[in-house]
Amino acid sequence: MKKQIAAALVAASMCISFMPVSAQPFEMQPSASQTEASPKERVFPIPESFEKVAENDSYILYAQTSSGEIAVTVKKNGYNWFSNPQDRSEDTIAGGEVKKKLEAQLVLYYTQGYSSMVTNSVTGCVNRKGLKSQKIDKGIKFSYEFKDAGFTIPVQYTLDDDGLKAEVLLQEITPKVVTRQESVNGSKNKVDVDYNITKIDFLPFFGAAGSKESGYMFVPEGAGALIYLNNGKTNYVSYSAPVYGQYRDIPTMRDLSNDLVRLPVFGLKRGNNAFLAIIEKNEAIGYINAAVSGRETSFNTVYPSVQDKIIDFSVGSNRTQPLSESLAAEGSFQIKYHFFTGDKANYSQMAKCYQDYLISEKGLEKTESSDKNEFYLETYSGVERKTSVFGIVRRVLDPLTTYADLEEIAKKYMDAGIGNLVIKYNGWTKNSERNEIKTQASYESKLGGKSGFYKLSEFMKNNNISFYPAMNFVEYSKSRIGYSAIFDAAKAPNQSPAYQKTSSGSEGMFGKRWSYLKPNKVEDAGMAFLANYKKLAIGAIALDNIGEIVYSDNTKGGVKRGQTVNIWENVLKEYKTSTGAVMVDNANAYAIPYAENIIDVPLNEYGTELADENIPFYQMVIHGLVSYSTPAINLTSDWDRTVLKAVETGACLNFTLVRGNTQVLKDSYLNNLYSCDFDTWFERTVEDYKRVSKAADETKGKKMTGHSKIAEGVYETVYEGNIRTIVNYNHEEVNTSYGTVGAMDFILVK
Repeated sequence: MKKQIAAALVAASMCISFMPVSAQPFEMQPSASQTEASPKERVFPIPESFEKVAENDSYILYAQTSSGEIAVTVKKNGYNWFSNPQDRSEDTIAGGEVKKKLEAQLVLYYTQGYSSMVTNSVTGCVNRKGLKSQKIDKGIKFSYEFKDAGFTIPVQYTLDDDGLKAEVLLQEITPKVVTRQESVNGSKNKVDVDYNITKIDFLPFFGAAGSKESGYMFVPEGAGALIYLNNGKTNYVSYSAPVYGQYRDIPTMRDLSNDLVRLPVFGLKRGNNAFLAIIEKNEAIGYINAAVSGRETSFNTVYPSVQDKIIDFSVGSNRTQPLSESLAAEGSFQIKYHFFTGDKANYSQMAKCYQDYLISEKGLEKTESSDKNEFYLETYSGVERKTSVFGIVRRVLDPLTTYADLEEIAKKYMDAGIGNLVIKYNGWTKNSERNEIKTQASYESKLGGKSGFYKLSEFMKNNNISFYPAMNFVEYSKSRIGYSAIFDAAKAPNQSPAYQKTSSGSEGMFGKRWSYLKPNKVEDAGMAFLANYKKLAIGAIALDNIGEIVYSDNTKGGVKRGQTVNIWENVLKEYKTSTGAVMVDNANAYAIPYAENIIDVPLNEYGTELADENIPFYQMVIHGLVSYSTPAINLTSDWDRTVLKAVETGACLNFTLVRGNTQVLKDSYLNNLYSCDFDTWFERTVEDYKRVSKAADETKGKKMTGHSKIAEGVYETVYEGNIRTIVNYNHEEVNTSYGTVGAMDFILVK
């Protein structure tokens, strides 16, 4: 059987080529260096030392029990995916421990006191006869005993109809205390040393592509980004980003990484074969990593890590330091690899695969709003400033958009022919902006009081306007009954509140540092507020931060980062059920199935210099299912380009505008609202909405089926029904096969 497979693979290798972009949907035009690369994939047969451990109608799983290596054969075309490069002996770049890593399935980072150490499953386990294996249903389980570190880490691989499931069994890791000789007070004594795992790289070379191969790695940076194989960017640091953003509860880690990974997915395309990997369990403590050939090894690789514990290096003694508890929720760190071949080996299929996963596994359903070309407006009620009253410094509210102002704004847009209004109203309650935790609605007299708010909400309801009063149960600085600013704040590992700070140079949150409420307390406050809010019968609410910020409470027995996601889902579910519609900002994956509207969805942007192209992967996943908007266009650096990005990515337009005197925003905590005067921008926002409606009215409610770069600065997006938009970002017109597209303009093709 193996000889037959090998023969088929040799034949396949002679005819597989890197297909031109025009033949594949959702593909970006490769650079010259990509098209000049060898068009053939390096195909390797299954070695005789591997044994079959599982098989189904689509795949065969093999394992080498002496090393821990695995391989998956895709029956459709006989292609083999390996956990470790089969030509690693030819690597002329890797040396020392890095060369050993090419053979490893795990890289283990661990610590004792201030000493941080790293080893891999070859050096620390296999070469010391610490590897054991066990056949299980549909697969195999390995136990890696790291002799020096004192850990046994179990890993298992199983097949199902959709692909390969790879798991680090976090709950089964068995640490042990290692006894060693140490000098204490001038004499040698036996000392029990407690080691702690901090991070594990898992399958760091699965599917790794060689230095002559064509294709790309996909990372979910921003909306999505491609890193071309062998792009020559060896002077840049390798990519590594935490899923769901920064570890804001760890002061020394808060500013060390970007905040742009919203989806727990990554992928690789090599020639006519590709995979998408979905982190299905404990994704909130995952990292996504990528490295190009030529930096440490001759291989291009994209892979996950799991962050089990974190040390806060800012405090501690020379022997001990604050260490978080395990960040994991119950269960394993689970990755699912989905494999694609031929014309489906591209990121269009990756996006469709993840969309299908959200539908089948997470309950994502098509929303009513997804069929509408909506106009998003975000506004702020007012801003607090310092003032002196009889020599006493006080804070007073300067209104920006009162309840009556907002009603007038909505009327003007309706009179201008703007339908499908979606309005997010920030600061509508008394003392709302990150000040104290609210458990019931309150009304600011300067904005119009209770009667004014009731009048506003009735107006919105009677005119079928999607009205989203915003609430924040996460950030706060002021104690109130039941919510202490000290005791109920999420703690850093040193047990002090994990204080946050602004980087804008303004006075931040009323000139104060602020904290995050403990996640379980957020749920308590949210449920208490909901009981009161339902009586208002508004029918919608915007929940700030819950959709985009994840953190731990590092008190002993506190809520872990992995558990926080579960709490956030509970809150979102209850609000969706009780109010009917929930808006979230810049939503992480867990929030998408509960959202009627998602505001500030990332555009095609990435924060890593390692990337070569932007792709609208996020939008591919949710378009036609959930309504979403751009970031506030009037607050971007390039208004016109952002409008075109909305057309390319299928996003609704979004503006942040206020009615009052914007001069009061200077040097305030809202000083980022530098261009938001309603009267100044009203006509332009109406013009832009009517302009993009030419495309949006035809594409709303339809799934994306294609996207490509058809010329420099020119992008095509295809929807169900073969409807497409062609967007030209150049400052001169461009002739395409669909017609001429004007400078900084677009056309709709039906």
